[in-house]
Amino acid sequence: MSNKKNKTNNSTLVIILSYFIANTLLPFLSFISSVYVQFIIVLIIFFYIFKSKFSSNILLFLFPFSLILFLELLSNLINQNIIEELIVAIYKVSIFALPAYIAFYLFINNLRNEIKILMQVSLGLLVFTSITSIYGLFAEPGASRALSVGMLDERLVMYYNIRNIGGYGLVYMIPLIAPMLIGMLKKKKLNVFVFIIMIMILSYYVYLSQFTTALILLIISSLSFVIVNNYSFKKFAIYIFGFLIFASFLRPIIGDVLYMIADNNESKTVAVRLRATGDSIYGYGSDAAELTERIARYEMSYNAFIKSPLFGVYLRNGEVGKHSFILDTFAMYGVFGILAIILLYRQIYRYLYEPFKSEKYYGYMIWSLLNSIILAFVNPSPSIFTICLVIPLIAYSLQEKRYAVVGGKGRLI
Repeated sequence: MSNKKNKTNNSTLVIILSYFIANTLLPFLSFISSVYVQFIIVLIIFFYIFKSKFSSNILLFLFPFSLILFLELLSNLINQNIIEELIVAIYKVSIFALPAYIAFYLFINNLRNEIKILMQVSLGLLVFTSITSIYGLFAEPGASRALSVGMLDERLVMYYNIRNIGGYGLVYMIPLIAPMLIGMLKKKKLNVFVFIIMIMILSYYVYLSQFTTALILLIISSLSFVIVNNYSFKKFAIYIFGFLIFASFLRPIIGDVLYMIADNNESKTVAVRLRATGDSIYGYGSDAAELTERIARYEMSYNAFIKSPLFGVYLRNGEVGKHSFILDTFAMYGVFGILAIILLYRQIYRYLYEPFKSEKYYGYMIWSLLNSIILAFVNPSPSIFTICLVIPLIAYSLQEKRYAVVGGKGRLI
């Protein structure tokens, strides 16, 4: 009777979590879903999590996630003194941390079948949205970039969402997941034909999306083919340092390749940025306005941090560049922001990545995590959904051991 009840509860949980994942990966569903429905789904997920016998471990694990948004809550209350900010901030903490809550809950309860289903749902929906986005971008070039700007007419946003065209979050998810798909292929958990089809669809979507950084990062992710499976952080540092030295000797070739791609690219935005990157490699000045603006935003955050490195600028309602998750956090909260970022990534690594260090695909996980940190430096989002839920789900589904917390760290036993 107890086993039957557990199966029913787990089936219900899979349905609820599948909806949560779909709401993230399907712009159409996210657009038509009521805010109240989304709020109820979040509450139900938290109910499942905190009725678990491992809830104390989960609370300890999630402290850094809550800390980084507690700082934002504090700054809102100080600067605006509005009680509504408390409710909004609590909800933002929940949404920000929820992917990590879900992954840790599934791991610590060793729900292997449920993890496999949710992993398949995540990859399937990502491919589906990539297909609909490709179709939509043929009719509306630049739609993905336009969605990320946030200054579109409401009717145009509705039109893009109804056509299920993905924006910033979905585009940058692909370069982070690509190394894990390669790991699945080498682990023989993914058919070669299916792998090729998936990579072609996902890559073409990134190409059409006009996100230059995502395109470059996807190309870099292809280096995962030559990664030794069990690379450690130390080996990765040596690998990257060696690659940079090697690349420095190939500067003219790399610059020429970027110019060639820019000259044959239909996207004006991508062409301008690739040409600007080529100019930088050759040491020329660049007229790329967007690149100049981005650099100016980074400098704004850096200068804000230098002016107030201890407490940040939130106490005096200062401004930051709003184009780098990590730099903006440093600038807003000073030393406390640095502490929050260090704890955040330390906790992600210790509980969701380090447990797999003896597995052959560990190198692909670390490659993805490092790429996400790079993205968090150059973009305003930390890609929490991808690095805390999708990648760990793929990793867990590729092995047969049980997950446990031993000595304040995640372990596979």
